[in-house]
Amino acid sequence: MIPAITDTKLLKEFVADFVNNISVPAAWFEADSIHLNSQAETLTGYTNDEVTSLPDWFQRISGENWEEFCQDVFTKIKQYRSFTLNDIEVAHKDGSTRFIRISVYSVKAIHLFVINDITIEKEIISSSEIEVRNLSTALLEIKRLQKRLVRENKKLVKSNSELENFAYVASHDLKEPLRKIVAFGDRLQEKYGQSLDEKGAYYIERMSNSSRRMNALIDDLLKYSRVSRNNIVLEPIDMQSLLDEIKDRLENAIEQSNAQVVFGDCLPIVGSKSLVSSLFQNLIHNGIKFKKEGEDSKVHITSKRIKLKSRKYIQYEVTDNGIGIETEYHKKVFEIFEKLHSREKYAGTGIGLSICKRIMEKHNGKIIIKSEVGTGTTFVLQFPDIDKEKWKKK
Repeated sequence: MIPAITDTKLLKEFVADFVNNISVPAAWFEADSIHLNSQAETLTGYTNDEVTSLPDWFQRISGENWEEFCQDVFTKIKQYRSFTLNDIEVAHKDGSTRFIRISVYSVKAIHLFVINDITIEKEIISSSEIEVRNLSTALLEIKRLQKRLVRENKKLVKSNSELENFAYVASHDLKEPLRKIVAFGDRLQEKYGQSLDEKGAYYIERMSNSSRRMNALIDDLLKYSRVSRNNIVLEPIDMQSLLDEIKDRLENAIEQSNAQVVFGDCLPIVGSKSLVSSLFQNLIHNGIKFKKEGEDSKVHITSKRIKLKSRKYIQYEVTDNGIGIETEYHKKVFEIFEKLHSREKYAGTGIGLSICKRIMEKHNGKIIIKSEVGTGTTFVLQFPDIDKEKWKKK
């Protein structure tokens, strides 16, 4: 949700710009201040000039339980980078009641709220629980509420699209100044490197390394945005040939790690060849990279047909003998910019598995982790078994 910008001032500017431009209620806050956009002001009736902090805002809209609710939010912020607060009843300044859902995203000491008005959903649920005497009137009311819900869902889809576009444009625009930083750093090193003392050379090296890491982050963020933004064209994929190509591309990494990448007969699937290639290359490379100390990496790929709830799937399993992943992190590793290890130990941006998950979602498939620390990891990939006569654009 929020790019990994290390400069606090730039991060504030990014979040403030996002909150001011998104088409749904949103807010961001720090320890001693809160900033609402116009939609959030309209939703609760309180303006930025009337509220001074997050506790102050909660006290105004949450009634008697505001302290308990506020403490719960701050506790979760310490534990999680992102979470959702559901079915919150809030009071408008004019005395009316609304129900909202808040999606919270945190980076450093800056926290972003994206607020969805779910009053209509609550009305529908409430209406369905009440015994209605006049069935005809009840059906008309439900249809009216359903139409309103459809309109609200369209707004939500639009806001999500705006968010993806914003992330894409912001990342793209950051590339040019970053190129200049890298270029001038290289020139400085080339022309004046011999004149600098040890500390000066160290500073240049740190600047160059940080710029390249930032560049890698932006590249991966752009990849994630492209997967989310673009439609995919389905085509039959010869997985045997595709995996051979990926193995050739990873030849250097395989040789340097003395790794083994093994696969037998691979069932063909229908999907986007470029995305499926990126998916398997990422998982195979992870299997090579996250190896146990003193042990060569082994990656084994298998496939089979399965049936789940009357639906047919082609299931691939990518298994390695690496360090493994603790059960509590099986979902967390798919969050964007989530890294379980320091960059000094294992290089990477923390976006690779987020991209893998998004690719499987674009194929109406699933990705599941089976792993324990020290026993290796298996990624289970379930692709819908699509009739080759029914290829279509998604």
